Amino acid sequence: MFIGWPELLLLTAWIGPFFFVGLFTIAERRWPDGAYPKEPHLKTNLFVGGTSTLIAFFLLQSTQDVIADKLSIYDFVDFSAPVLPSFLSYVLCFLFIDFIYYALHRLSHQIPILWRLHKVHHSDDRVTASTGLVHHPLEALFIGVAAFSIYVIVNMPAGVILFYGAINSLHVAFVHSNMRPPFWLDQGLSKIIYTPSLHKIHHSIRKEEGNSNFGMIFVFWDQVLASWKPHASANSNAILMGLDETKGMNWSTKALMQLPFRREKSVP
Repeated sequence: MFIGWPELLLLTAWIGPFFFVGLFTIAERRWPDGAYPKEPHLKTNLFVGGTSTLIAFFLLQSTQDVIADKLSIYDFVDFSAPVLPSFLSYVLCFLFIDFIYYALHRLSHQIPILWRLHKVHHSDDRVTASTGLVHHPLEALFIGVAAFSIYVIVNMPAGVILFYGAINSLHVAFVHSNMRPPFWLDQGLSKIIYTPSLHKIHHSIRKEEGNSNFGMIFVFWDQVLASWKPHASANSNAILMGLDETKGMNWSTKALMQLPFRREKSVP
């Protein structure tokens, strides 16, 4: 059976995160940013990530035809029929997808019911490559449905969606990894995209830092929309991460699945 580019990109978008987590788990042990112990939550993170991915994938597959039928009439913008040259059109589409995820991420911190789901991701006080996999299944489903709905409304080309998913699967593992890239590389990349040192600010236990740097890949959405913090209150290898309300929580699949339904002790 021949696998073409669409199938390869689809596999990378959905399965790639686990492969890249493996690569960056090795990298962060080789070039660690701080004295973390050996990956403390790897098995649980992989299981939670796999469960959320499977649930979101199959439920989205079973509902996308219904969503498409209901929303395809709202053709406010047609990204599949651009007036720009093809390359520029694809770049514009890629950037728009990144903005969608920036907006959804920021809303997940500001709307209480979404925060209840999203705080599962922020509860890890040892942020490593596998932390990027940790999302509650309901959050994964919400993000998938919300993003797909927008794609339908704007008639987003499938190729760009798959390409973004593939690139993001690599970037998510990289940006959560507890590794220190060479200084010159970190400084160069951080002018355009998020690096581990910049993303650690977003996982800070300090609320004013945790409620910043919402961008998925590119940093300029935060810079333009006043949610940007280029520097944390501590060096990247000394930032305290996690949430006050989950300090000392038993790090298990059961605890993470139940976390959104516990009585809140604090707000984001």
